[in-house]
Amino acid sequence: TGMLSVSAYFVGKQVADVVHIVVPPLLFSTVFVLWTVPPMSFSTFYVVAVGAWTVGSGVAQWMSILTSDVKAMTWSAAIVGASVLIGGISSAVQQTEGSVARWLDSVVPLLTFAHWTIEGFYLGVTATYDGIYDTSIGIANAGLYQSEAKTALLV
Repeated sequence: TGMLSVSAYFVGKQVADVVHIVVPPLLFSTVFVLWTVPPMSFSTFYVVAVGAWTVGSGVAQWMSILTSDVKAMTWSAAIVGASVLIGGISSAVQQTEGSVARWLDSVVPLLTFAHWTIEGFYLGVTATYDGIYDTSIGIANAGLYQSEAKTALLV
């Protein structure tokens, strides 16, 4: 009776937010591609940028709901920074000792957005060199597989 349902409110809010999800990564991708000319398609780079932007803004949104304004910014930066440090492709993280630590090193990075962002970008770049160079050795040494490229972009 005169009130919107919760689902209608949620859907309306998400539809209104599409502009904030699409435009910032588009601007970033456009400027980055024009300045650096990466050896990958614009669409692949844009999908990686949208994924990183969506996760970063989602973390910020959740932290703003759970904490006060001052703490939200700090917690958001800490979570995104920790995700980049833990989820990045780093040999220092992979050289831990002990079976539990090794197991955590193999599972925790797969749960971070930075791992999938780096993997999507790296595989997008190396895919362009497929017919020219044998990139399978470098990809395998990094622990990645070209068959995971679509998975990395979807995650």
